[in-house]
Amino acid sequence: MRSAEIQKLHKVLEIHPEAVNFCCLLNKSGYQAYFVGGSVRDTLFGKKPTDIDLATDALPAQVKELAIRNNIIHSMQDKIYGAVKLKTGYSPVVVTTFRQDLYDGKKLSVTFTDSIDDDVQRRDFTINAIYVDLTGSIQDPLNGVEDAKCGIVRFIGDPKIRIREDVFRILRFFRCRAWFGSQNQSINSKIVAAMRQYAEQLNLISQERIGGEMRKLLKAKSIFSVLTEMQNFGVLQYCLPNSNINLIATLESYEQRFGIDADYLCRLAVLVNGKPIDSLRLNKTERQRLKRLQYWIKRAASLPELAYRLGKAEATHVILSRATIYEEEPVPDFQQTLNHWVEEKFPITAYDLIDKYQGAGLGRILKQLEQKWIDSKFALNRDQLIDLIKH
Repeated sequence: MRSAEIQKLHKVLEIHPEAVNFCCLLNKSGYQAYFVGGSVRDTLFGKKPTDIDLATDALPAQVKELAIRNNIIHSMQDKIYGAVKLKTGYSPVVVTTFRQDLYDGKKLSVTFTDSIDDDVQRRDFTINAIYVDLTGSIQDPLNGVEDAKCGIVRFIGDPKIRIREDVFRILRFFRCRAWFGSQNQSINSKIVAAMRQYAEQLNLISQERIGGEMRKLLKAKSIFSVLTEMQNFGVLQYCLPNSNINLIATLESYEQRFGIDADYLCRLAVLVNGKPIDSLRLNKTERQRLKRLQYWIKRAASLPELAYRLGKAEATHVILSRATIYEEEPVPDFQQTLNHWVEEKFPITAYDLIDKYQGAGLGRILKQLEQKWIDSKFALNRDQLIDLIKH
């Protein structure tokens, strides 16, 4: 392992002081304690971790006892899997006991163990099976660091068995591939065969879980090739039916050309292009924003109006989404143009007209004047707008 990778992994110890503190408590009590999973993987790839997972040989009851003795708020996240959630800091920490997961084709049984070598075999991908302790010592029994360096998302064990155990791993595979995989690395034929065999079982997964995973995937910088693979392997139809993935290639090229970060709801608006999207179970805020985006993408509004009504960031996404859907090349300097309009303030208020208009009539006149002001590229001043009413 190169020193650069080691230095990156050492940084995982800086991300969550409370998690580091609980590792100390475990070590002082004679237990092993490691950062593992997403926090280690994300740190290795230079991405800020969000989920903090610790692995230990302490049994769940012992983890709870330690939390109680140190006045740490906690709860059992999953009793079967021995996961204790600590409510500390800006994000919770999940502490899970080393275990073996045995699946007989019908039922999953869990056995707690004191060995990393046992624990590592029940994890999904090698890049999620890297363990780092408080000294910075790295346990990487399946060469996950090397796979990460090469951009390989590799199942631990037989892909068919791992997917049969939990079909949701299909979506996790593609999400990890979008964020961390190299598109130059083709997908192993055994993985492809397993996905084709079990993809239909994604129908059994809740829309909430599918939606959560697809949100994460759509936020990755480059997703076109991954969506293409999902479509070719019969997976996408269970996540985003009625989607047109070919448009994403164009949108991605615009994002890269103009230096715009990916926006998953804009990408979603382009993918479905006005068609129903019930499969992801969006929340109320997401539905409202998506509806707003779709309205402005469809409406032929001018740059001044988009800047004034949406702000630069949202207007930029709308312009690129519209250009993608309607095959209209964006004006090269549109971002500079938007800067001229975003700070404009409508010079008329209701108090200017209240002596002549009231109620719905007042609102209607204000709306009409505002549109005329926008159409003039904000050239009309207060007196000119009021004078328009007289005529």
